[in-house]
Amino acid sequence: MRRSVRSLGRPSTPRPFGVAVLSTTGVLFGLAVALATLGVVSASMLAGGASTGLLIGALVVLLMALTVIWFYWGLWEMLGSAWWSHMFLGPLAVIGLALLLVGLPDVVGPIAGGMHADLRTVSEQILKGGAVVLIGIEGLAVGYLLTVRRAFGIGVPKKAWER
Repeated sequence: MRRSVRSLGRPSTPRPFGVAVLSTTGVLFGLAVALATLGVVSASMLAGGASTGLLIGALVVLLMALTVIWFYWGLWEMLGSAWWSHMFLGPLAVIGLALLLVGLPDVVGPIAGGMHADLRTVSEQILKGGAVVLIGIEGLAVGYLLTVRRAFGIGVPKKAWER
């Protein structure tokens, strides 16, 4: 049974099952990336290798994780702006993450600084795995969201006072 989505000024519409799955997966992935980043920074601090570059890199990854959570939470809420953000920023994110995978050693090198070699390897694997998973999730999201645009009110005729 589908639940109705509440929104300001719009009648409730059913949330498609695929949107529920994608939004839940995206939010959980964002939380996992945030926790993994905090774990890497904590382990590096305990090992005595926390550099300024690592802390700045961790802050950037945390901000990206919060942005992912925010975009996928918008899908859960069935916001039209979340649909549009995935349509425009989703392909850019996929391209950016693919480029990150190609240049991963060049990116991790300056950030890792004095990090222990084992911890650096684990960090690279976490970053690589996270990028691959996000490429998959975002690719699926963009493709699927094209099929359910009417559920978000995209392309649906609106009354003159709602435009």
